[in-house]
Amino acid sequence: MIFKKSSHTAILVFAASGKKDAWRKGIKGGDVLFDTLTDQTVALASKTGLPYFVHTEKQQKGFDFGSRLSNSIQAVFEQGYDNVIAIGNDTPHLKLSHFKQAIGNLEQGVATIGPSQDGGFYLLGINKATFLKVENKENKESSFSKLPWKTSRLTCSLTDSFSNGLVLYKMLDKLIDLDASVDLRAILDYSLSLNEIILQLILLLVESDKSIASNSSVLYLIKDADVYYNKGSPCC
Repeated sequence: MIFKKSSHTAILVFAASGKKDAWRKGIKGGDVLFDTLTDQTVALASKTGLPYFVHTEKQQKGFDFGSRLSNSIQAVFEQGYDNVIAIGNDTPHLKLSHFKQAIGNLEQGVATIGPSQDGGFYLLGINKATFLKVENKENKESSFSKLPWKTSRLTCSLTDSFSNGLVLYKMLDKLIDLDASVDLRAILDYSLSLNEIILQLILLLVESDKSIASNSSVLYLIKDADVYYNKGSPCC
């Protein structure tokens, strides 16, 4: 346990079901992987000792991604919390240390962004006052729910909004989100420091997707439940 349960911070795991995620992202057979990623994310949230809420498509309300996330964050604030850490389920390299940094920052009144390599973000730590300031702008087109979600401009737009509102924030490590089948290879290239089950599921998906395997100089061999990873000659 990292922080006392009396903390005014709660965690929001914002994720669709594995079946829905795999369909949306065009990853054939990826439902087990996404369900496992959700389980890993929830397990990490639990280890912080803080209260957490899981919002799948059953709990999410809104007509697009921005409104659904905004409504879910607002719902957690309405439970009486001052700070919310919103996290997805599609970042395999997410660690407990990322939660720890975000919690510590929020305790100091500092927002936290975990940027993704595609320009989005995998984690957002924000307090209620900042959220309301960003969401309730006079110019509704630049409010939180109207940020350019699902684009490479998302993190820049959010940091601009924070800067314009004189909001202090810190950035975490830049990680890779799993948004499409091509990201499977990128995740392995980034680092093999993954949960063993998640690593094997990714390797199986890469092996089954010939378009990924044929464009890769990396050999992925799965045999008798053992995983072998060969990046080839250092000269390559």
